[in-house]
Amino acid sequence: MILIVLHHHFRPGGVRRVIEKAVPAIVRYDPHNKIERVILVSGEPIPAEWMAGFRKNMGKTPVGEKIWTQARYASEQFHVDAATWRALLLEWRLWISSLDNPDILIWTHNLSVGRNASLAHALSEFSRLEPETLQIWTCHDFWFDGRLQRWPEMRAAGASSVLDVGQWLFPDSPNVRFACINHIDYQILHASTGWRTFYLPNIAEPAPAIPETEKAAARKLLMDRTGGRGSPAWLIPCRVLRRKNIAESLLITRLLKPDAWTVTTGQAGSPSEKQYALALSSHTKTRQWRLHLGILGNDTPDLPSVAAMIDAAQTILLTSVQEGFGLPFLEAAAARKPLVARVIPNVMSDLIQSGLNFPQTYEELLVPVSLLNWKDERESQRTAWEKWRSLLPAEWSGFAEAPPALQANNDCVPFSRLTLEGQLDILSHSDDELARACLDMNPRLRPWRERAGHGSLAATEWPPQIEQHLGPRIYASRFWMTADSGISSRPSGSGQSAQDALARLKLTSKWLFPILW
Repeated sequence: MILIVLHHHFRPGGVRRVIEKAVPAIVRYDPHNKIERVILVSGEPIPAEWMAGFRKNMGKTPVGEKIWTQARYASEQFHVDAATWRALLLEWRLWISSLDNPDILIWTHNLSVGRNASLAHALSEFSRLEPETLQIWTCHDFWFDGRLQRWPEMRAAGASSVLDVGQWLFPDSPNVRFACINHIDYQILHASTGWRTFYLPNIAEPAPAIPETEKAAARKLLMDRTGGRGSPAWLIPCRVLRRKNIAESLLITRLLKPDAWTVTTGQAGSPSEKQYALALSSHTKTRQWRLHLGILGNDTPDLPSVAAMIDAAQTILLTSVQEGFGLPFLEAAAARKPLVARVIPNVMSDLIQSGLNFPQTYEELLVPVSLLNWKDERESQRTAWEKWRSLLPAEWSGFAEAPPALQANNDCVPFSRLTLEGQLDILSHSDDELARACLDMNPRLRPWRERAGHGSLAATEWPPQIEQHLGPRIYASRFWMTADSGISSRPSGSGQSAQDALARLKLTSKWLFPILW
C-alpha cells in the first residue's frame, strides 16, 4: 500500500506537527504491515530540514515528496476559475495512475478550511470516479468558522451556493471518511454522515529528550532577542495568527508578570496575517512593549526546536479564540511547564476526558470599557459585523447572530471580543493602570499574579492514563479501524446537511470574534 498524505503546505504549525507525529505511528502500528511507501504532497517545497527529520522518524519506510503547486491556497495563486478543478482532477488522476499501485490510501488535511475549493472539488469528483480508493479527510478547521472571506474565493471557483461547497468539502461518496479532532465537531458531523465520520483526536506524547547543547542555545536565543537582560520568557508556541489572539497573551503577561517577555515561536505566513503582525509590531515599537514575534522565524534549520524553546521558557501561553484541538495544551503538560490559557469550548472536554487538568485557565479576561472609547469601538464592531454579514451566503444570513459587544452595553467586556484596534487601545495603558482596572474584575488572576511573581505557577501533571486516550498506539488503532472498515454502498446521510449544522453552531454569537473579520 502507498499512503499519500496531502496538505496545502508544510509550514510550521499544528497540522504539520500532527502529520509528523501521526504518520510514523500509523506505519509502526499498522496491524497488517502493508504500508510500503509514504508520499507527502504539498503545494510548495517542503522544508528540507523538517523532511530530513521526518524521514529519520519513518525508519525503513521510504518517503517520497510531490510538489503540486495547484494545491496551494487559492489566495496565493494567480488565477482560479470554475474550470480549475477539472485540470486538477486530470493531473491528479494521471499522477495516481503513474504510481502503478492499485492499493492506495489518500489522507488529506484541512480541505474543510476552504482555502482551495477547486482542490476539494477535484478530490471529491475523484472519489466518484475511483470508488475503490479510500480517502480519509481530517477536518482541523472549517471555512465558516471566522473565515467567511473564503466564500468569494469559492464563488470564483464555481460555487453557486453553499450546497455546492458542502458537496465539495463533505462529499457523499462512500469511499470518503471524515476524521474529527474534537467531540463537538464529531457529534455534529456524525449525526449527518453516520458511519463515514470518526473521532481522531491529536496525538499526545511525553516531551522529547532535548540535548543540553540545544537547551543552552534556546536559552541564549531568548536572552539575545529580549535585550540580554535575563528577563523570563512567556512563550506562545505558534505562528502569528489572528485567531491566536496574541494581544491577549501580552495583556495576561503584563498583568501576571510585568517584567516578562511575551514571545511567539513562528512568524506570520499569509498576507492578511502579515498585516496583523505589522500592527502588533508597530505598536510594540512605539509603546516599547516586551513582545517579540517569530523568534524562530519560518523554519530556520540552525535554530533550536519548538520543544527546546518550550523547555527554556518560564511559562506557556495559549489565548486562542479558535482551535480545533490546541496542541500547546499537550506540549505544556508534556514539558511540565506552567500554562496560562483561555478556555476553548470545543477543546477542553476532550482534554479533561484524557485526565488532564490545567490549574491556570479562564473563560474570559474582562476589561473595563472605560479604558477605551467604547462608543467608537461599538461602532467599529457594527461596521465590521455588517461587512462580515454581507459576506455570508444567502442561505445562512437568517441565523447569523450579532457579536456579544453589540448585544449589551455593559461596564466591562471580554478582551477577546474586541477589535484589534480596541485591544491595542487597552494595551496602551501602563502596567499599573491595567492592574488596577483588571484584577478586581478577574479575581482568579490575583493569586496567579502572586505565584507568578515567585516563579511558582502550577504545571499540569502528565496523567498516566493519557496514553490510553491520546497515545500513538490508540491513534493508529482509530485510524486503521476506519481504513480497514472497507468501502460500503450503505447510505450514510448528507455532507451538505453536516456543513449546514456546523455553520448554524459556528455563526452564533458565542463563536464570533471581531479580530477574525
